Amino acid sequence: MPTDFFLYSHLATIVPALVSGPFILWRKKGDSLHRWSGRIWASLMIVSSLLSFGVQYNDRLSWLHGLSAVTIVSVGIGVHMARTGRIEQHKRYMRGPLIGMWIAFFFTLHPERMLGKLFGSLF
Repeated sequence: MPTDFFLYSHLATIVPALVSGPFILWRKKGDSLHRWSGRIWASLMIVSSLLSFGVQYNDRLSWLHGLSAVTIVSVGIGVHMARTGRIEQHKRYMRGPLIGMWIAFFFTLHPERMLGKLFGSLF
């Protein structure tokens, strides 16, 4: 499959996660809206992380792909912690991927990276 498929699919999943993550973090916890939006966010994060492995420059993975691997593990553990009632651990395991996603987003905007080139060509 061409890299464009992975790039645009990754963007289609990560952009809603970028927007909804802070909303989930800062609103009331534990109600049904938190649980449902959290499920959607966790699904978006895992799918987006998996898709990111198809986004490569010169057929190589970058250090950002390491964040994708950590995100898959962390979100999985965070979901398990919530389901087993370990809320403090759940908070820690979910906060990390949220912060990491924003850090990765800013690094991907570098003009030499694919997303930076894409945005550069639009403006």
